[in-house]
Amino acid sequence: MTPLMGPFEEMWHPAAVRARIEIQVQDERAAPTPSPGDRLI
Repeated sequence: MTPLMGPFEEMWHPAAVRARIEIQVQDERAAPTPSPGDRLI
């Protein structure tokens, strides 16, 4: 999506904008570092 279309999409389809924001927040979260002795690695 182009920055120019952002406000229009927010007016016409706010659920899509909220979903996109949630996906961006999840992508920005760092993966937890494993503990010493963690056998899942």
